Amino acid sequence: MDWQILGHQKQTEFLTKAIQSGRIAHAYIFAGPAGVGKKTVAQKFAEFLIGTIKNNPDCIEIVGREGIRIEAIRDLAYKLSLKPYSASYKVAVIDDAENMTTEASNALLKVFEEPKPGTVIILITSNPQKLLSTITSRAQKVTFGLVLEEEYKTFLEQAPDQKRLLAQKLSLGRPGIAYKILNASEDQIAELERTLALFEILTRGDLVDKMKMVYEIADLETAQIKEILESWIVLSKNHGHKRHLLAASGLMDRNVNSKLLLSNLILNFSV
Repeated sequence: MDWQILGHQKQTEFLTKAIQSGRIAHAYIFAGPAGVGKKTVAQKFAEFLIGTIKNNPDCIEIVGREGIRIEAIRDLAYKLSLKPYSASYKVAVIDDAENMTTEASNALLKVFEEPKPGTVIILITSNPQKLLSTITSRAQKVTFGLVLEEEYKTFLEQAPDQKRLLAQKLSLGRPGIAYKILNASEDQIAELERTLALFEILTRGDLVDKMKMVYEIADLETAQIKEILESWIVLSKNHGHKRHLLAASGLMDRNVNSKLLLSNLILNFSV
């Protein structure tokens, strides 16, 4: 089987053996950092099971970036209850699965408790601890780590210098992030450059500049603030205050006051 995947050899070998032996689990959890290629592997796995997944009624995909409500899971449960149209399996891929509401999680648990023959559900998450323990206990967990830059070095070398340097600074073992940067528009590149400049202010700027930055970022949409925080987390790989960024990113999911949260963050960085 030709996975055509950057890195994750152990994970793809494990899934290959499952396919070849016919011992396909009813549910999988693909867990690991954002941008390392979990979704790409999930989609490739689905292709091996049912053929092409584009416009295929035997493949149901849920994008959970903005949240997953019970209605989406109920619709999923209904579609999985139907017989496959043209394949031996019906496959569901749920991205950002940690963003399910409590009601949605409980509805999915019922699907897990009464699995239909020939159905495979793949939950993709960078925060598996947010999933119900009753769900994780019923799924086969496949853990993904960062990818060595050597494994996608050739990919980076094909890019213009500006994008290549940005990808090297911001991807740090996450080829999915590198791919997005290499295919980004001029406006998106400008935003990434700004993210780097803001991180410089966060870590080395004086308090006045940091407060100006807080007011600038706080006016952005929640999703934009989270993207900035996630980039900062990557950039702070060896920074002693990384734990504060992780905590701030987690609190953004609780609808906290962004200005207050960011103010507390820069105070922690000033200590």
